[in-house]
This record gives sequence, C-alpha cells and structure tokens, in this order.
Amino acid sequence: GAAGRKAHEDELDRRLAEWTVLRHRDLLAAKLMSLGVPAAPVYDVGETLHSPQLVARGFWQWMDRRWVGRQPHPSPPWRSAAESFAIDFPAPTLGEHTAEVLAGLLGLSSAAIDDLRAAGVIGSEPAP
Repeated sequence: GAAGRKAHEDELDRRLAEWTVLRHRDLLAAKLMSLGVPAAPVYDVGETLHSPQLVARGFWQWMDRRWVGRQPHPSPPWRSAAESFAIDFPAPTLGEHTAEVLAGLLGLSSAAIDDLRAAGVIGSEPAP
C-alpha cells in the first residue's frame, strides 16, 4: 500500500530512474497508458512547438512581436467550436503599457511618470 511505498520512497525513486533512463520517453508513456496507468511524456519548451497533439489542435498561433519577430502564442485553453479563439494581438513587451496604465488608470502626471522612469522604478528594459 501507500505506507509501504512511502517507507521505501528513496529506493523506489532510484530504481524507477534507472529503469526509465533506458527507455524512450514517448514509448514508455504509451506503454504505461496502454496498461491503464495515467502517464504522459514531459516536453521541454522547444518540443511543445512540435507536439502532435498541440499542432493538431491548432494550439500555437504565430504572431509578429515587436523586438523579437515572429513568435508562437498559446491559444486559450477553452473553445466554443472546433477552432481556437483568435488572438487579437501579441503579448506585450516589457513596459509597453506602463505609461498608459499609470496615467489613465491611476491619474499620474507625465512628470511623475518621468520621475519613476528616471529612478529606475519603471522601464522597458530588464534591470540587471
């Protein structure tokens, strides 16, 4: 039972690691699923771009983004039809809407926003 597995957790982890490192991730996940064991391969970020499931579902929407060029954007996880909802605009860049929000929503003056920028509180480049 669970108590026995917990008592031998380190040994089980070691043995599973030794066994799984010798097998292909996708084939191992398929075999486990065929036996009724919930399993799925874990992909790195680059691999998700070519995942057959995500590609078949049209999950990635490619858009031009300022500074970085054409980039994949994930579709919303919900649907109302077979197609994904369209993404209207790419993800914002760092600080792209800061002045708009500070002035429009918070009512800060241009001078106050300039002071924040000069003090390094806001900006459009990552701080070291």
